[in-house]
Amino acid sequence: MKPENSTDAHPAAAGPAKPGKAPLRAGDIAVCRGPRGYNFTMGREYEILAYEEPYRDESSSSGFVWPAYVRGKDDEGRVVHCHAHRFTPK
Repeated sequence: MKPENSTDAHPAAAGPAKPGKAPLRAGDIAVCRGPRGYNFTMGREYEILAYEEPYRDESSSSGFVWPAYVRGKDDEGRVVHCHAHRFTPK
Protein backbone atom coordinates (compact mmCIF):
# COMPACT_ATOMS: atom_id res chain seq x y z
CA MET A 1 0.00 0.00 0.00
CA LYS A 2 1.29 3.45 -0.96
CA PRO A 3 1.34 6.42 1.40
CA GLU A 4 -1.23 9.10 0.50
CA ASN A 5 1.39 11.59 -0.63
CA SER A 6 3.42 9.22 -2.85
CA THR A 7 3.72 9.59 -6.61
CA ASP A 8 4.33 6.95 -9.24
CA ALA A 9 6.67 9.07 -11.33
CA HIS A 10 9.29 11.72 -10.92
CA PRO A 11 7.62 15.19 -10.99
CA ALA A 12 9.55 16.09 -14.14
CA ALA A 13 8.12 13.05 -15.94
CA ALA A 14 4.86 14.89 -16.45
CA GLY A 15 6.16 16.36 -19.71
CA PRO A 16 8.55 18.88 -21.16
CA ALA A 17 9.60 21.88 -19.14
CA LYS A 18 7.05 24.62 -19.54
CA PRO A 19 8.43 27.41 -21.67
CA GLY A 20 7.91 30.83 -20.23
CA LYS A 21 9.57 34.15 -20.63
CA ALA A 22 13.26 33.41 -20.76
CA PRO A 23 15.11 35.23 -17.98
CA LEU A 24 17.98 35.83 -20.41
CA ARG A 25 17.94 36.30 -24.16
CA ALA A 26 20.56 36.62 -26.87
CA GLY A 27 21.98 40.14 -26.75
CA ASP A 28 21.19 40.68 -23.05
CA ILE A 29 23.88 41.87 -20.67
CA ALA A 30 24.16 39.67 -17.57
CA VAL A 31 26.27 39.71 -14.42
CA CYS A 32 28.31 36.65 -13.42
CA ARG A 33 27.15 35.22 -10.06
CA GLY A 34 29.74 32.46 -9.87
CA PRO A 35 32.27 31.18 -12.41
CA ARG A 36 32.48 27.60 -11.01
CA GLY A 37 35.33 26.38 -13.17
CA TYR A 38 34.81 28.73 -16.11
CA ASN A 39 37.02 31.69 -16.92
CA PHE A 40 34.49 34.31 -15.83
CA THR A 41 34.99 37.09 -13.28
CA MET A 42 32.49 37.32 -10.44
CA GLY A 43 30.44 40.53 -10.74
CA ARG A 44 31.60 41.29 -14.29
CA GLU A 45 29.10 41.93 -17.09
CA TYR A 46 28.91 39.60 -20.11
CA GLU A 47 26.83 39.55 -23.28
CA ILE A 48 24.58 36.52 -23.68
CA LEU A 49 25.01 35.04 -27.16
CA ALA A 50 22.26 32.40 -26.83
CA TYR A 51 19.80 31.06 -24.25
CA GLU A 52 18.47 27.49 -24.20
CA GLU A 53 15.43 26.72 -22.01
CA PRO A 54 15.40 23.71 -19.69
CA TYR A 55 13.97 20.56 -21.23
CA ARG A 56 12.99 17.02 -20.25
CA ASP A 57 15.24 14.34 -21.73
CA GLU A 58 12.84 11.97 -23.49
CA SER A 59 15.45 9.20 -23.49
CA SER A 60 15.72 9.26 -19.68
CA SER A 61 13.67 6.72 -17.79
CA SER A 62 13.79 8.88 -14.66
CA GLY A 63 12.49 12.03 -16.38
CA PHE A 64 15.76 13.98 -16.12
CA VAL A 65 15.34 17.69 -16.85
CA TRP A 66 18.34 19.51 -18.28
CA PRO A 67 18.77 22.99 -16.79
CA ALA A 68 18.77 26.18 -18.82
CA TYR A 69 22.05 26.93 -20.62
CA VAL A 70 23.61 30.08 -22.03
CA ARG A 71 26.41 30.78 -24.46
CA GLY A 72 28.74 33.67 -23.92
CA LYS A 73 32.37 34.69 -24.28
CA ASP A 74 34.64 34.15 -21.30
CA ASP A 75 37.43 36.47 -20.14
CA GLU A 76 39.75 35.11 -22.86
CA GLY A 77 37.20 35.62 -25.64
CA ARG A 78 36.30 31.93 -26.05
CA VAL A 79 32.66 31.02 -26.59
CA VAL A 80 31.49 28.78 -23.74
CA HIS A 81 28.26 26.87 -23.06
CA CYS A 82 27.31 26.74 -19.37
CA HIS A 83 24.40 26.66 -16.91
CA ALA A 84 22.34 29.83 -17.00
CA HIS A 85 22.17 30.05 -13.19
CA ARG A 86 25.72 31.43 -13.27
CA PHE A 87 24.27 34.74 -14.49
CA THR A 88 21.62 37.24 -13.52
CA PRO A 89 20.10 39.83 -15.86
CA LYS A 90 21.49 43.32 -15.46
